[in-house]
This record gives sequence, structure tokens and C-alpha cells, in this order.
Amino acid sequence: MVQSIDCILKSAIKDYEPIAIVAVRSRNLFKEGWEFLMKKIGLVGILAAIIVLFFMFDLGQYLTLDYIKTQQFQIEHFSTVGWRTVKITNCQG
Repeated sequence: MVQSIDCILKSAIKDYEPIAIVAVRSRNLFKEGWEFLMKKIGLVGILAAIIVLFFMFDLGQYLTLDYIKTQQFQIEHFSTVGWRTVKITNCQG
């Protein structure tokens, strides 16, 4: 009877060895999957922050055709007039 229990234990140990190897591999896959998921969450978080800041600071006003035309006029005006019109004043009173 003792011999049969030893045989059962040995066969059970042999049967569980592949399961232990699979468990280690699955832990490594879980770790790799977790790191990949955290990278994705980080990228989505950065994208969400950019979108929120875009609307928070109302940066859409700089992407209108009127604003671009105004800036074009100001740049052309500055290039023709130059620094001659810049006046430095003393604001101490």
C-alpha cells in the first residue's frame, strides 16, 4: 500500500510539472500584457489632456481664417515698417 501511494505521488508530481511551467509563462504574459495596457492608458491620458487643454485655453480661436488673415496683415505691416515704430517708454510715473 505504501508503494502504491509513492507511485501515485510521483505520477502526480510529474503531471503537475507542466502546469507549473505554464503558470510561470502565464505570469510573464500577464506582466507583458499589463505593461502594454499601462502604456496604452498613458497615451490615452496624454491625448485626453491635450484635448482638455485645447478647449480650456480656447486654442480654436487661433485656427480660424479671420485670425490667420489678421496675423498675415500684421506680419506684412511689421516687415514694411520694421523696428522704427517700436517706442520704449519709462513707465515709472
